[in-house]
Amino acid sequence: MLFEPLVSILIPCFNQPHFLRRCLQSIATQTYSNVEIIIVDDVSTISYAGILENFSSLNIKRVINKNNLGAVPNMVNCIHYPVQGKYKMVFHEDDVMHPHLITKLVNAYKINNEIAWVGCRMDFFKLEDEIKFKFQETIPQFFHENIKDLVKMVIIGKTLSLASVLYNCKHTKFARFDIDFFSMLGDRQMLFELGKNYGCSYIDEDLVIAYDHAGADTRWKGLEKNHIENYYVYIKSFFPLEQFEDKDLKSAFTRAIVANCKLLPQKKGLFRFYLKCYFKKLFFLKYFVLTNKKIRNIAIKLNN
Repeated sequence: MLFEPLVSILIPCFNQPHFLRRCLQSIATQTYSNVEIIIVDDVSTISYAGILENFSSLNIKRVINKNNLGAVPNMVNCIHYPVQGKYKMVFHEDDVMHPHLITKLVNAYKINNEIAWVGCRMDFFKLEDEIKFKFQETIPQFFHENIKDLVKMVIIGKTLSLASVLYNCKHTKFARFDIDFFSMLGDRQMLFELGKNYGCSYIDEDLVIAYDHAGADTRWKGLEKNHIENYYVYIKSFFPLEQFEDKDLKSAFTRAIVANCKLLPQKKGLFRFYLKCYFKKLFFLKYFVLTNKKIRNIAIKLNN
């Protein structure tokens, strides 16, 4: 049997044992076997004992934070939590893994084991959905000097988040998740910086299915308009001015800003914020108009 490096899966948890059952079941069906699971409980008031007892065959350790950190700080806590594994994943308790997720991510490191992380695309589901994965044969794409190509892929529509990334543990000490400056958008900023400095890889395949909270996700409660502005100013820095004239980028920036604004707990002053983004050339009125489905359908008919 070939040596399989230990993979540590850290799962930040708080009061959702009903979701954790499905998550652990997806880990139990992984084709990669040398895995340890660390449940990082953010001082839950609902017991997880019954769930964990049902998965006694898994290598599970549970730790409880001294104080309730909150959703995002507990994720950051997991990124820097000391582990025995060579690779580390921070996986949400309400998400589900493709059976080949860990195998495919680890195999990407066999091509280049010095990079900071390997990530993949992810899809979303609602509670009433039946979870189904499609099998694909995909070749990992590598980014370092060409990190802006990955940034463009993500801003135009490829998904990437904490839950779809396997980290090289020797680089996680350099991971800087700036909650104050970016709020939840800091996960991608952190990943882009690690990729720019140490290299990364992306598998263009849905290997994680994340639960769509439909606006009820408390992880976004700290998001403010300045966080959105900071993030897209940062993203724009990857592109020369002439490249930023690309209509796909303009459209993507506009749609992404509108989508993130829908997650704001406090939506007052959006018109003024959109104007501010417009004058910073982060937001484009033509594409804003086209975010309206009826107007977009009319434009498509006119073009045809």
